[in-house]
Amino acid sequence: MESSTLDANVFLRFLLDDIPSQAKEAANILIKAKSGKLRIFVPQIIIFEVLFALDKYYKFPKAEVIEKVNTLLVTSYLDIEDRMVFKEALEACKSKNIDFVDCFLICKAKENNSTLFTFDKDLNKLAAK
Repeated sequence: MESSTLDANVFLRFLLDDIPSQAKEAANILIKAKSGKLRIFVPQIIIFEVLFALDKYYKFPKAEVIEKVNTLLVTSYLDIEDRMVFKEALEACKSKNIDFVDCFLICKAKENNSTLFTFDKDLNKLAAK
């Protein structure tokens, strides 16, 4: 099976449909993956980049950023690195007023049975829970 790694802008075009020709091309790639003809690998950094772009560049509200990223995370035919950690971190981020990266670090440390070392006192308190 053919394999591909997609850049964050492919997912952004699909989620935002702001450049119709690129959104259509992104959709076609995803359809190919859904039909089992293409394996799509999504590294952690791509999910972080999508989150960052939706939040900082496009200025979406937190709830909408979470919703759009969750759309990717629940797509079974995407091979997302650390999918479950991202899901857990999104849930924590949604229910608490915590930065997503901090949530991810806490969840990743928990998954690895490791302690999180940081100089951030607030983050240390959260990680200790």
